[in-house]
Amino acid sequence: FSDGSSVNVLARNVIARGGPGGHAFEARAINPGTTAKITVGSSNFPNAVADGAGASIVDGGGNQTAAPAFVNAAAGDYRQAPGSPTIDAGLAEFINGAFDIDGDPRQIGGIDIGADEFVVAPAATTGPASAVTTQSATLSGSVNPNSVPTTYRFEYGPTAAYGSTSYTTG
Repeated sequence: FSDGSSVNVLARNVIARGGPGGHAFEARAINPGTTAKITVGSSNFPNAVADGAGASIVDGGGNQTAAPAFVNAAAGDYRQAPGSPTIDAGLAEFINGAFDIDGDPRQIGGIDIGADEFVVAPAATTGPASAVTTQSATLSGSVNPNSVPTTYRFEYGPTAAYGSTSYTTG
């Protein structure tokens, strides 16, 4: 701007990566009387630059620089991968909403940095069938939903191909 304008940006829970040789955040205020301020908090970015006397990058706390881990960034899959430093490292606030970009609950454990919430798949354990007769059997098992909505059922039958299922529960 050249008219003494001011720009203030607040970035929270953001994963930002600059292009080749670029900066993740850049505040520029090169014209006299202009200001550009970017406040970054609970975000993941490698670098930022302020250009001009009225430009500033403010550390809002909780930031990290270690590269996030994605499922397959080269193929455009930016869901968080296990071990990403961004998991549970974000800031919980009402503006996050109830769901992430994939429709998953926005908070599973802590809030994740970025638009995606890391989801651990539900885990199921089944035991051997007991009280087996020609007409019935007792099945047992347990499900750990890992904090996400989960449904479950038993598949059963006289062969490894099963062929029947119980009611879906959950």
